[in-house]
Amino acid sequence: MIVSPVFFLSLAAPALADDGTGNETCGTDLDTVPECVLDDDVLLPDLMTVVPKHLQIQNSQQNEMLRFSNGIANVGLGPWWLEPEFPGAESTVSCQGAWQVITGPEHFADRLLLSDGYTIPAPEGTYRHRCQKGSFDFHETHNHWHVDNIGEFKVCAAADFAADGSNCDPATTSSGEPTTGVKYTFCLIDWYKLADNTASSDDTRNFFECSSGMQGITPGWVDQYHQATDGQEIDITGIPAGSYVLVSSVNGGALAGDPLYEESDTSNNTSYMRFDLKRDSKGNAKIANESGACNDLAFVGALEATITAFSAQWEGGSASFAENMVDDMCGGKPANR
Repeated sequence: MIVSPVFFLSLAAPALADDGTGNETCGTDLDTVPECVLDDDVLLPDLMTVVPKHLQIQNSQQNEMLRFSNGIANVGLGPWWLEPEFPGAESTVSCQGAWQVITGPEHFADRLLLSDGYTIPAPEGTYRHRCQKGSFDFHETHNHWHVDNIGEFKVCAAADFAADGSNCDPATTSSGEPTTGVKYTFCLIDWYKLADNTASSDDTRNFFECSSGMQGITPGWVDQYHQATDGQEIDITGIPAGSYVLVSSVNGGALAGDPLYEESDTSNNTSYMRFDLKRDSKGNAKIANESGACNDLAFVGALEATITAFSAQWEGGSASFAENMVDDMCGGKPANR
């Protein structure tokens, strides 16, 4: 079933909110997003977060900001393909409907799209379903388009943490605010290829710019954000010294069991980094004893199973490929975007 564009009217004028970097986001009400009914044989993405790394504390206007790098990977059979309602870098509509375009086997082969992606909406015959999802928001600081409701970050006390991240409550700052992420929007592109140092000219790089047109992540690719990028931060001002977990999850609503975007598996959307927060005699905060999710046997076992299945589909079951891919998902690639 292809969702009718009339549903865009319910999402076209959402309430604006600040994304934490001084930029307004469209603040899509997820309860208004219509259900997308899919054929059984469509090719869906499988979204995972790379283990967050490079934790550091930045003091900003008497606030303590925990900064970190993170990445979003697609290890599924189909592309995570998103397009705006109104294409064009010169559009004056700063909040546009976002559509998830879903392919069948006839539209996506050898990790290549049949469509060039720059005719919007995607031409009939180049996809199976086109489903209303969230919003494209123009990010004034970055000067390009972002898609909302992509990632969720939070810092939890280690004693309250469950491995999937869904059951831990965020810690509380000295002003009573929860230690949750402020980065609501992302520009999604194929930034690096898992288990490979392939140049950006690789044919399977379907998504590569944010100024207009489509965005997304191809199977086997990762979108990455450096710890210095606007929004890669959580306010942890005044939380007590102790053991904590930084939780990073992809697909808005997934932690609550109600994911916005269509994908094949939402049980693997979360990764994390354990750390100790220490304070000196003057109360200054310092990060110590970082330990990523890949030091937990249960997490690694589930990750290896997912990667082995991906390798069998796309790389002929290569054991060395799967090993390198696991290393990348554990944060082995440097953060340089």
